[in-house]
Amino acid sequence: MSHLTTNKQPGSRDETWGPDNDGRLSLYDVFKDQLDSTHTLLGALLLGNGDLLVASETEAKGYREFLIAKLNAFGERDQHFGEKGFVTGGFAPGTPAFSGEMTQGKDGRIYMFGVTGFVSSPDPEIAILCIDETGKRVESFGNNGQIIIENKIDERVFYGERRFIRVLEDGDLLIGTNGATGSARVETAYVMRFDANGNPVNTFGKDGVVDIKLPNAQATTYLTSGCTLSDGRILIAGYARPDGSTKSAMLAMLNPGGSPNLIFGDKETPGMRLITKPRFEIEFNAVTVREAGKYMAAGSDTGPILQHSQGLLVGFDDHGNNDPDFNSGTVLETSLRPGHETNWDNIFVQGQHVYVAGGISGHYILLLGLNGQANPIFGNGGLVEENNTAFTPAFLMDYSSDRLLLASNGPGLDFNQGTVYRYYRA
Repeated sequence: MSHLTTNKQPGSRDETWGPDNDGRLSLYDVFKDQLDSTHTLLGALLLGNGDLLVASETEAKGYREFLIAKLNAFGERDQHFGEKGFVTGGFAPGTPAFSGEMTQGKDGRIYMFGVTGFVSSPDPEIAILCIDETGKRVESFGNNGQIIIENKIDERVFYGERRFIRVLEDGDLLIGTNGATGSARVETAYVMRFDANGNPVNTFGKDGVVDIKLPNAQATTYLTSGCTLSDGRILIAGYARPDGSTKSAMLAMLNPGGSPNLIFGDKETPGMRLITKPRFEIEFNAVTVREAGKYMAAGSDTGPILQHSQGLLVGFDDHGNNDPDFNSGTVLETSLRPGHETNWDNIFVQGQHVYVAGGISGHYILLLGLNGQANPIFGNGGLVEENNTAFTPAFLMDYSSDRLLLASNGPGLDFNQGTVYRYYRA
């Protein structure tokens, strides 16, 4: 395989990536040796050395199993990872296993947020896999490198949704999921914490689980993303239904022990901030740290029938107040072009540059300045767009000081097919 030199213009594809030297890598090329692979991208993790892990699934045994591969800096599969370049398996004998998001700790451990159970089951069980950088299970974590979390504990029912997984500074593991509480099964966001051996951290919330709840216990909460701060605090993004119907975008901050951070948020909802707009459904899909004490969240708002979704961005501080340094302290609604359905799935900030990515009627990345305006140095007027249908949220990753990765799914023959693009950035 030859590797070319590119012009390195911000927004152009990096032609050293992918088998066709066009900055594009299909998961079909990665998993073609696995004839029963779905080729759907379900997780992506950039390792410290520049290698990329991608997670999909296979049905080689007649039921789903997780499937992970490691790619080098050119998108070529590492044949020394796992068995012949793949890590496959399940969490329980004869039971389907589903892949999800991945994360890595400072000790090199790699965790995957998976699910085990049959599709017909109303509440499949959450499962966490722990492997090292060679693909071997870390036996000291749980039972043979995995833990399975019961789908019902006391008044809580866990849906098995894989929303986010992070490793804290002390090596503990944090996951975010959704479920229901009580006999009325009120939809509820949950955060769970485990130690390096896979045991629940009982000092975190109740038995290692924190319920993200509004004062009105019957109000729905739902998380989509989360990030951890250097002092151990936790930021959560998603939505709530305070009145039982319309979505309000939700931001919540937890202290390291799982209690609400009471200096953050609204007076009516200490520890939580809600953004509402009459007759609009609003939700956040991603949250990140911009600089010390300053954060950003990305999502969408959808108006009444016949109105398109718009991308939504907000900067905020430790109190949950709007950050005056971003868009003059106001919430920013954006569309790629008039009438174009836009949804921001992911966000990455580099200094004065704010990159947001999404995918509904295509895969796209937009570069904004802190003034809220598109920065024309990147792509075409600040925009890079791949014109094909997108089915699932986009992964946006900080590859290096001058490049970034965009990964998402589009139409395939039998399943959604994952594609990873690499671009030069400003």
